[in-house]
Amino acid sequence: MGIICILILVGIGIAAYIISKKRDARPLWQPEDEAYLKASLSRLYAIDRLDVLENITAEEIKAGPRYHDLLKAASNERQAELAQNLTPSFEEKEKTTRKKWLVTFLSNYAFYWISCAFLMVFFGEASKKELAYRLGLFISLTLFIGMMMWVIYHCAYKKKGTRLLSWIVIVAPIQTVLSVAKEGFNPSTWYFTAFDLILFGFFWFNSLHLRKINLEIKTRKQLAALKSL
Repeated sequence: MGIICILILVGIGIAAYIISKKRDARPLWQPEDEAYLKASLSRLYAIDRLDVLENITAEEIKAGPRYHDLLKAASNERQAELAQNLTPSFEEKEKTTRKKWLVTFLSNYAFYWISCAFLMVFFGEASKKELAYRLGLFISLTLFIGMMMWVIYHCAYKKKGTRLLSWIVIVAPIQTVLSVAKEGFNPSTWYFTAFDLILFGFFWFNSLHLRKINLEIKTRKQLAALKSL
C-alpha cells in the first residue's frame, strides 16, 4: 500500500512539473491587448498621488478585468514607489513569508511523523510479529511522508507554484476535519490530535500567505516582460 502511495505521489509530481512547463510557455497576454496594456501601465505609472492611484486602478481593472492581477501588481509597484520607506518592500514581505512557511511546513510534518512513530510502533503492547508488521508499515509511511514533503517543497517553495498551495488552503482543512471526526475522541491520544491541529492551523495560515506571494511573483514577471517590450 505504501509503495502504491509513493508511486501516486511521484506521478502527481511529474504531472505538476509538466503542467507548470506548459503554463510557462503560454503567452502572457493576447497580442491585440498589448497596446491597451501599455497605455494602462503608462497611465498608472504617471500618477503621483496615492488617492488618485487607487481610483485610476479601479477604473483600469473595470475596463480590463481579465488583466486584474497584472494591473493590480503595477498599481502596487507604483504605490510602493510613492510610499517609499513607509511600508515594507515586497522582497522583505516575500522573505518573511517564505521563512515562516518553511518553519511551519517542517514543524507540521515532523510532528506528524513523530506522532505516527509513537502511535504505530511504541504505543500499546504487541507481539513480535505484530511489532514487525507495525514497523514495516511505519517505514512505508515514512517514505510516503518524505515523498509528499518533497513534492510540496519543490512545487510550492522552490518553484513558487500555487496549485498545491491551493489544495492545502481549500481541500486539506476539510480532510483534516473529516479525519478527526472519523477517529472520534480518544482520551489517551487527544493531546497529539490537539497539538497537530494547532500546528496545521499555523501551516494553513502561512500557506495562504505564501500562495498570495507566489501569485504576486508570477504577476510581477508578466509585468516586467510587458514593460520590456
